[in-house]
Amino acid sequence: GSRLAFDATKQEANKAKKKLSPAMEKKLQVHKAQGHSAKHMAKMRVLLKEGRSFPQSHAMALKMVGK
Repeated sequence: GSRLAFDATKQEANKAKKKLSPAMEKKLQVHKAQGHSAKHMAKMRVLLKEGRSFPQSHAMALKMVGK
């Protein structure tokens, strides 16, 4: 019942606060050096924090904001 709904809401809140690992930050720095815009990088960070993979985040960022 309501306990499950509460747990789901709590998980969503925790997901929003999720930090990227040092390894992922390093991978993003290399990616930035390949000529991607600040908008592209910001969108990728948001998508990664939502739990998407690097390739998924990259493809979605390209479609949403471009290179």
